[in-house]
Amino acid sequence: MGKTVSLLTKGAVGMNRRITVKYCFLQGGYWTLAAVAMAFTTPLLEAKGFSGTEIGILSAVKYLAVLIFQMVLGSFADKHAEKVPLQRMLILMTFVNIIFSFLFYLTGHTMWMAMLTLIVFGMTIHCASPLVDSLSIQYMNHGVKMNYAISRACGSLCWAIFCVVVGLIADAFGANRILIFQIVVSFLFAFFAFNMDAVDFSKERKKEEKTEDLASENSDTKCETGEVHSCFYLLKHFPKYSLFLLGLVFVFAAYNMNSTFLIDWIEGMGGNHADYGMAQFVLAMAEIPVALVFYRIRGRVSIDKLMVVCAFFCFLRATATTFSGSVTLVILSQALELLGLSIYYVGTVYFVMDYLPQADAVKGASLINLAGMGLGEMAGSISCGLIKDAFGLRNLMLLSSGVGFVGVVVMVWMWRSGKEYN
Repeated sequence: MGKTVSLLTKGAVGMNRRITVKYCFLQGGYWTLAAVAMAFTTPLLEAKGFSGTEIGILSAVKYLAVLIFQMVLGSFADKHAEKVPLQRMLILMTFVNIIFSFLFYLTGHTMWMAMLTLIVFGMTIHCASPLVDSLSIQYMNHGVKMNYAISRACGSLCWAIFCVVVGLIADAFGANRILIFQIVVSFLFAFFAFNMDAVDFSKERKKEEKTEDLASENSDTKCETGEVHSCFYLLKHFPKYSLFLLGLVFVFAAYNMNSTFLIDWIEGMGGNHADYGMAQFVLAMAEIPVALVFYRIRGRVSIDKLMVVCAFFCFLRATATTFSGSVTLVILSQALELLGLSIYYVGTVYFVMDYLPQADAVKGASLINLAGMGLGEMAGSISCGLIKDAFGLRNLMLLSSGVGFVGVVVMVWMWRSGKEYN
């Protein structure tokens, strides 16, 4: 591994606590915003009168927007890293989201407006996730020691708390009112992004001037440190990374199929929005322990093996949710997230730093988001609404478990693949 990776594995000595604290607020703000825009999309659309098939179509269009815009955004961010800071991009995207959140609040069952709004949500809120993560990579690659895992744990904690809060708001005032909450949190997130320190790119240039053999340390990638590559180059020349992306498509497709109509699954057992919020709370709280001890785990287990564990527990969670016979068991099943997407959320930053050139960090993180939250969730969205309406909710849940198992198989293939660079 190169020197950049060592920044992640050392202890807290020399840790920049000020930037870490600021980044904790940024992660917390983002995942509070996501609690509405991601977790409560289905309840919001159902409250506006959309059917299961319509919700599936709308969600698929949203993830298609993520798929397309993510590639453009990642390439742009890598090529213009010094001229256009990620913080500025996040602020601009957030204000676009605010405008459309307000417009959507004013409309009811209007298909074209819902489609336009969800496209914007995909291009802004969903695509902001890899930018938030990539900001930490930029800091760490340019001499700032910070604790990403702890910061990501703050994001999970905020998701957990505010999923419950949003559920209570939806039950008390109606699901449409959660858009007002989304607007307020969006302003806070924009402020946190504005408050982040600028990345000192000069530190990298100085290091490259003083260290002539830096590129040789990255010989496993056969790439010059400062060269920015295309998305297709990364997919062609980094087989382990490409298999990881393929595995994510199945893992997230299964997740989407299992969770999109989880509110209906819970209501069918006699639950309500508050119970759904509690399920999201348990799911998010289960992510925190791994984040707190991730440095220690990472020192003993390689990141590719951890991603196999992630896929397996995602499969277990989907299966347990499917075969739960009560609201209580559905809620408790979400605790299997302990070793599921909790590893994904904390570990993808390190996967990028371990297996891709430093200059392609933002693009690498963006492609991961594209594979999982783009292709995977789009495939899940296209199928889940149609399957639910045609074959019933239970068959949809059963199929989600099967797709999750395919994800496990692909991740094992990725782990057993020895070639990091082709």
